Amino acid sequence: MKKKGYSVTVSTVILSAVFIAATLIATYTAGYVIQLHSESIEFEQAKNTMILLATDIEDIVLKPKSAAYVIFNSRAGGPSFDKNVGEITVTIEGETNWVPVKNLQINFMKYRGGSLVGLSNIEYLRGDESKPLIVVGISEPLGYIYTERTKNAAWIVLDYSRVRIVYTGILSLFNITTDSYENFNDVKIIYINLVPGEFYGSGRIYAKVENLGIVHQTNIFNPNPVPILKVSAFGKEESFSFLNLPNFDDSLKTIVTFLLINISISML
Repeated sequence: MKKKGYSVTVSTVILSAVFIAATLIATYTAGYVIQLHSESIEFEQAKNTMILLATDIEDIVLKPKSAAYVIFNSRAGGPSFDKNVGEITVTIEGETNWVPVKNLQINFMKYRGGSLVGLSNIEYLRGDESKPLIVVGISEPLGYIYTERTKNAAWIVLDYSRVRIVYTGILSLFNITTDSYENFNDVKIIYINLVPGEFYGSGRIYAKVENLGIVHQTNIFNPNPVPILKVSAFGKEESFSFLNLPNFDDSLKTIVTFLLINISISML
């Protein structure tokens, strides 16, 4: 009888241990699934917020001292600012070469996903995989947004490492030497320079973008040779002839204005 009682006690202990282990595993699995779902939702929301941030930047780009805000609801992840990820140089070649920007530091705004966020392929949320250094006209965005996996984490990247070239038409200016009006091609080249502001806070974070000002540089190019825009960054170079601008008149001189727009990003 004692042996039988001993056997029943051992069996009860084993069954209890198995039940407890199963309960713990189920609890852990449920917690893991909930956390995974929460981090995935946070990452998806951050994608949309980053798109809004880029839209706000381009809304204030020609409005010095103006600002805009978006909100990141951060829990497992959070925003960051990557400084000096590369350098950009802009050159306009004509009879002489003009370099309005040389080896300017490139900065990225980024958002790190939680540790459970899975990411197998790069996803382009704004722009495409070509990631050009020169954008022609006003239809395509300057700020590219894409996801990547680096440093064992999923990231959303806001990348402004490119210039926009726009032909705005023919400009007629009075020449006091000849006492007459002279026509010029009017070309604008725009670069948005992201710079770090204040970074502090956690959880519900207000991302503030502010136009710190626009630096104007202007030069005049003769019609022969036709000016060529060259941009280099991240070990590659792209060229674009002004002759390929819609309605560009290669018989006229060209006034080129380079606009360096400094946009600060703060996390408050």
